[in-house]
Amino acid sequence: MKIRYFTLIAILLILTSCNPNNPTPNPPTPTPPTSNPVQTSWTMTVDNNTYSWADNYITEGGGNSFSSYLEHYDTNPGSCNWQLHGFPQTSGEIHLSTSNLPGFTEDGLDCTIKFYPYNTGSFIINGTSNNSSSPSNFAIFISDYPVIQNIASPGMEGSGCQINTNITTFSTVPGGLVEGNFSGTFKDTFGQTHTVSGQFSAIRTE
Repeated sequence: MKIRYFTLIAILLILTSCNPNNPTPNPPTPTPPTSNPVQTSWTMTVDNNTYSWADNYITEGGGNSFSSYLEHYDTNPGSCNWQLHGFPQTSGEIHLSTSNLPGFTEDGLDCTIKFYPYNTGSFIINGTSNNSSSPSNFAIFISDYPVIQNIASPGMEGSGCQINTNITTFSTVPGGLVEGNFSGTFKDTFGQTHTVSGQFSAIRTE
């Protein structure tokens, strides 16, 4: 009698599951990764000429799955980020750039500020600071600088520098901000000395 009872229950369960009025529920929709905009910007003055750039980085995920991309790269190409540098990765560098400088025939500015250790503080970057125990460096390149009567002089590249760098904010995780300022002098490829100063609010991408 018990066997018949349990058999009847099993049949009812099967019929219920096949009932078109009681369809199998759809699987839950996967939750898309959270996207957050991070505001970044930099301003830089070289020999009394001031340049600037700003845009949002859109971030997704976190930890090993963290990724980011510029919100308006097609119309406002550039960068303002901090990332690890070298192998082994003993230092990190701020990367500031833009490919949208008005008034330049071949516009572009690219600047890197490499410093160690990874935290807030003040760093003096000069010709003796680029070593294994304190790997720091400053480099800048401005294409067609300056434009005089539509005739561009050769590009300018940083060397022989004396740059005072202050890191005021340093995020411990990707997606946070690395902020600071810098000022000093450097020599170009022709040995001419130039002044530079600037500030940045950069995203940590690694």
